[in-house]
Amino acid sequence: MSLSAFGIPPPGILTAPTPFTFNVPQREQDHLTKLVRQAAIGVPSYYNTQTDTANLTTTFGLSRDWLVGAQDAWTSSDSPLGYSWRAEQRRLNRIPNFRINVTATNPFTTTTTTTTSSSSEGEEGEQQQEEEKDEQVFDLHFAALFSRRPDATPVMLLHGWPGSWNSEQWAQDPERPGTAYSADRMSIGRRSICASSAGEVLRGH
Repeated sequence: MSLSAFGIPPPGILTAPTPFTFNVPQREQDHLTKLVRQAAIGVPSYYNTQTDTANLTTTFGLSRDWLVGAQDAWTSSDSPLGYSWRAEQRRLNRIPNFRINVTATNPFTTTTTTTTSSSSEGEEGEQQQEEEKDEQVFDLHFAALFSRRPDATPVMLLHGWPGSWNSEQWAQDPERPGTAYSADRMSIGRRSICASSAGEVLRGH
């Protein structure tokens, strides 16, 4: 099911977001794969071989076997667990993505200057205050599913650290198990937004 119909923002918004599509050039993907393939993994030692039952971690961190498997999965298309960024991009792009600039004011660094005017006779006049705001523009990314129902409930999903907006996709994907959404935007009763935290990887890209 195409989710493009859910990518139309509701009327009356103050700033229209810009549609965004994940599209990392193939040359950059190939470069990253090459770097991962060339990364040297330390020799087996007591510290990197003491694994739990899932062979994932040791008391001292990730196990060497897990790291070897992750390197193989990332760089080998023939691997049973081979990673495909192209497939990942298609999955990420299923849900409408957007970029928007948001201006924020830091209340702790905003300064107020008071000036006093003087008359021609030297008498003290009126005082005027000028506020100098410390503002910063954030280029933010978010994914969204917008209902066109006027009574739709807005839902904001925010991730923690470590984490990413992608870890929240299950909460708003109409095709996840247990949901019964149709392609009709009237079928959902909420407007869901999954936002990337300011300063995350997608900022400014």
